[in-house]
Amino acid sequence: MQVKKQSPKDRFIQLVFDFFAPFAAEQKDALVAEPVNTSSGKSIETSTNPHNLQDKARALSSLFIHPCATHALDIKGVEVHYLLRRAKRKTIGMLVSHEGLEVRAPKWVSLSQVQMALNERGDWLIKQFNFMDQKLKDSARFEIQIESGCVGPILDQGVQWMFHGLKAKGSSGYASGHASGDLSWDVNDDLSPTQESLSRLQRENQKRLRSPLEHIEIQRLQGGQWLECTWVEWIHGLLERAPCFEAGVTESRNARDARDATDALYRVYLPIGSLLKLLSAGKIGGTGHSQGWAGDGVAKASAKQWIDTVQIHLAQLVLNKRLSYFSGVLGVKPSAMTLGQAKSRWGSAGSNGAIRLNWHLINLPMSLLDYVVAHELCHLKQMNHGPEFWAEMQTVMPDFAQRRHQLKSWTMAKWV
Repeated sequence: MQVKKQSPKDRFIQLVFDFFAPFAAEQKDALVAEPVNTSSGKSIETSTNPHNLQDKARALSSLFIHPCATHALDIKGVEVHYLLRRAKRKTIGMLVSHEGLEVRAPKWVSLSQVQMALNERGDWLIKQFNFMDQKLKDSARFEIQIESGCVGPILDQGVQWMFHGLKAKGSSGYASGHASGDLSWDVNDDLSPTQESLSRLQRENQKRLRSPLEHIEIQRLQGGQWLECTWVEWIHGLLERAPCFEAGVTESRNARDARDATDALYRVYLPIGSLLKLLSAGKIGGTGHSQGWAGDGVAKASAKQWIDTVQIHLAQLVLNKRLSYFSGVLGVKPSAMTLGQAKSRWGSAGSNGAIRLNWHLINLPMSLLDYVVAHELCHLKQMNHGPEFWAEMQTVMPDFAQRRHQLKSWTMAKWV
C-alpha cells in the first residue's frame, strides 16, 4: 500500500482522530450534495460555490457559533465563532463537534498563525461542518426512548432494558447467583411516600450502583423463550455472536438502529421500578408535582445511569480482552488502560504507554471496536499518523482503511 508522504504543513497541523471526522484523504473535495432543510422549509443545494456559503452558514448557524467561543474569523466567506484553547502540545489541533469548532494551539503560536492555519484548512472545515450537520440529523432519526422495555445495541446486538426487578426465588436466588428484588419503600403503594422515604430509596439506589452486577437479572432469547443466564454466559454469548467485519458490506442504519423488542437477544432487569415510579410522578413530601429535581427527566436520568453502569462493566471486560489480544500481535504492552467517555474521541495513547478508550465502543460492532484498539496500540510504536504508523496498521489489520471509513461514517443512537 502506497502512503502519501506528509508535507511539513500537514505535520504542523494535527487533525484529531475522532468519530466525527467525516472524510478520508482520498475522498473528493466536494461537499455532501444533499439538500439541507432550513427553518423556512425551503432547501439549499450544498456546493463549493462561495456564493452559497452564506446560505449554508444560516442553515448551520448553531454549528458555526461555539457556545463558549473566544474568537471569530471569516473562513471561506463564513463567519465562524470558535473556541481557542492554549495547551502543551507541538501542533495546532482542530476539532468540529456538535458544539462547533474548537482549536487547541501551543502557547508559543501567535493568534495570526492560528488564523492562517484555519484559513489554510478552510475547505476541510466547511466539509466538517457540513458532515456534522448531517450526523446530528442522523442521530435525531436514531433515537432510543428511555423507558422500560427499550432496546439498545451492544456489540451491534439488541439488548432490552427492563426497569423493574424480578422477585427473588428463595435463598438461592436466580441462575445468575443474585436475588435483587426491586427498590421499594416501607409504606403502602397507595399512599404518597414521604420525603424521607424517597431519600432513603435514592441512597439505596446509589449503594446498589456501586456493585450493579449483584443486583441485575439477565435473560437470553432461546428457542422462542426467555431463559435465565449468568453474567459470564451473557459475556460469552455477546462475544460469540459478534459479527465479523466484511469489507464493502454496510447494513442499513434503519435495519440496525430502529430496533424494537423483537430484535433483542438479551434482557437485563434493573431493580429500580419503585424509584422511577416515584420520580416520574414527582411525589415529594406527600404531594405530586413534576418540577425541580423530580419528574420524568430525573427518572430517565436514573434509568440511564443504571444502563451506562452495566455497559461500562461490559466495556471494561471486552476491551481488556481485545487489548490483550492485539498487544500480543503487535508485541507491545500498555502501561495502563482506563475508560473515558469523551464526546469527540474513541481513544488516545500517551507517551508513557497508557491507553485510554471510550467505553461507548461497546455499542459498536466488534470490527470497529478492534480498529480503535489496534489504532491506539500502534501509537505505542509510532506516536504520530505518519507513513510508519499506517504501515504498522497494515501489518496488524490489512483492511484497516475500510474499517476506518465505516467508523468515520458511524452514527451513534441517541438516548432521549
